[in-house]
Amino acid sequence: MRKVIFMIIALSFMSSDTFYAQTDSDHPLASLAISRLNVRFTLSGSLVGLGSGANAAGRSVVWPYADASALSWNPAALGSLEKRSVIMDWVPGISQDLTNFSSLYDIEAKINTEMDSALSNYGTSGSSVAYPDLKPVAGFRSDIAGFGMAIPFSLNGKSMGIGFGFSTPLRLNLDIQGTGIEALIDSEQNIENTTRRIRMRVHANMVSSLDVAVNQFMVGFGAELADGFMMGLTASRYNINASARARANIDGIIEMSGNEYAFNDPNDANIDFAAGETNALSQSMQSDFSGSGWGCKIGLIKKISERLQIGLTIDLPPTLKSRGTYSSVMHEIPFIKLEEDSVSGDGGVADMIDPTAINLAQLTRTERKEENNSHRLNIEFPRAYNLGIVFGSGNFNMILRLTSYSGQFGYDLIGEEQRGLKFKYGGGLTLDFKYFFLGGSISMVDEIKPTVVEEAAVTDDPSDPLVNLPLANFNLGFRIPTALGVWVDGIIGVEPIPTLRLSFRYNF
Repeated sequence: MRKVIFMIIALSFMSSDTFYAQTDSDHPLASLAISRLNVRFTLSGSLVGLGSGANAAGRSVVWPYADASALSWNPAALGSLEKRSVIMDWVPGISQDLTNFSSLYDIEAKINTEMDSALSNYGTSGSSVAYPDLKPVAGFRSDIAGFGMAIPFSLNGKSMGIGFGFSTPLRLNLDIQGTGIEALIDSEQNIENTTRRIRMRVHANMVSSLDVAVNQFMVGFGAELADGFMMGLTASRYNINASARARANIDGIIEMSGNEYAFNDPNDANIDFAAGETNALSQSMQSDFSGSGWGCKIGLIKKISERLQIGLTIDLPPTLKSRGTYSSVMHEIPFIKLEEDSVSGDGGVADMIDPTAINLAQLTRTERKEENNSHRLNIEFPRAYNLGIVFGSGNFNMILRLTSYSGQFGYDLIGEEQRGLKFKYGGGLTLDFKYFFLGGSISMVDEIKPTVVEEAAVTDDPSDPLVNLPLANFNLGFRIPTALGVWVDGIIGVEPIPTLRLSFRYNF
């Protein structure tokens, strides 16, 4: 965040709602004002697998209803299929303006703190600051989150089943749009042994987006090995695609000795466009990643009696190794330093301007810099060992799950330290009343942060990582039969944002 704000102040590469900072007269940065910032975050997917029922049931590994969703929660249940089964998951689009939930989503406080920290480097600690009024929107977008089909058969008198399906465990989109951004730099500099006053005002609009999609393709098999004992295996192929885009359209004017010079002026006689010189200020970047990996789930189920069964699953997810490209086009003003270290000295913002690099004959000339790199992004998922118990029959079942994790959910870019969450243990409990059920689960995790280097402050967030952080969800589920023989299962819950997901099941 601080690096972003640094760019904002250095080249007015920023977006926000009604922010204004007035510095002392001896500082180059005279004012910073922003008009509007819209932030939209959407998330969808099947979260942990097919079927709303088992997911709402504390993400159980035993479930009294064998269907195609067994591909995700326990493939051993494919060995007890009685009919062919089809299931489809759907996430309806729901969005919520988070400004009405400031007590739960205190986004403004986080951004204000980051702005205070960044602006302190520019000599504005004593300034009067009006913080931004943000418009953050979060929710789910309408999406088919998964599909599965399972077919029973028998061999040598043993019940068996095969299935295939796909799901989208994660689809994420983040859009940011900022307009009306203005900054004024007012400075006196010693140029060629003459003190000159330079005033520069810039105006910018910015848009950026981030899209991430993870798809899972599954094929599974389950069989009854002995009376009441079943075993199964699901193999999964995961694909990830991610892209990031950002663009800032910036206009600016420099005033010196009563004369004004405009950037982005195609008729500027002082710029030799034919020789490749430019006076543009626009900035843009784009990045694309893609990768894949194989994972599997091993499942066991033992039916102790008609009222009691025990299940065990071992999740072996992949490490998604992806490669991608990064490219950017930047137009830099030669006498403004963009390196963050340039404003860390005692001179404050004054260190941001290099008077020796000011060309009086070409005040608006900019330098076009292109960067094209390849990067590697690895996403790691924790292994999980789940024990489940279901007790009951008929109209009521109680379902319990206990989980031990090995590993972490984290990501790392080449050359950077890993961030994420280290999962430790968890559990879930569900009360199933045939047509509706209450379910919840919790996992205990530790936060993973980059190492803090003493006296160097190389990390964006030097605070200590959180330990024993509970990740909880609570779900109200329902199950409705229709005249066509299709059952509609649904989740209404919080994990931690509001969730609504529907599953359509049909056995034939």
